[in-house]
Amino acid sequence: MTTAAGPSDALVIAESLQVVYQRGATPAIDEIDLTVAPGESLLVVGEPGSGKSTLLRALLGLIRFGGALTVLGGYPGTPAVAAHVGWGPQGKGFADGQSPRSVVEMVARLRRTDPDTLAATVARALEDAGIEATVADRVTNDVEIVRRTSLACAVVGDPRLVVLDDPWEFEETVAAISAVRARGGAVVAASNDHGGLPSLLGRTLTLVDGVAA
Repeated sequence: MTTAAGPSDALVIAESLQVVYQRGATPAIDEIDLTVAPGESLLVVGEPGSGKSTLLRALLGLIRFGGALTVLGGYPGTPAVAAHVGWGPQGKGFADGQSPRSVVEMVARLRRTDPDTLAATVARALEDAGIEATVADRVTNDVEIVRRTSLACAVVGDPRLVVLDDPWEFEETVAAISAVRARGGAVVAASNDHGGLPSLLGRTLTLVDGVAA
């Protein structure tokens, strides 16, 4: 695995990025080149199994990759980089028995949020995701609250890069993406049913069997 050089201000740089899950298997993604600069966003689209989630996992440092990839000027998944990357998973990205507030607080701590501002930072992320205070401390499996919790986890602490897997188009999602871009951050999202996301995110990368179409 290598790390690429590129434009000094780019938040994401990938060159000939490749992921192979098993030796000898067809690559899940292959020869992907992309650059995402401050204030930009990218929507990754394609059929199920096209490699969208694999690409996001590479950006997060969750899987081994070949080629070259730089995130926030460093290696994906290292503590110094991960502290500034927000992740909104597609499914329920946390264990049962936890309230939205407890989940978002855990993520905020992992992002090295100042203890003196932790409670306020968490409260703002919950509000920004549309989770009312009366709901924030309840343990629930309600699908909408789970998805809003995912959004809150992605934006808590104002990360420089926000990565969203199949985000729901809540009004709060639109506002969050706009806010990240306005402060000079970047957003990379993936979606099967992308609705109005292409016009919101501006740039689209289409994957077909792991290759850019």
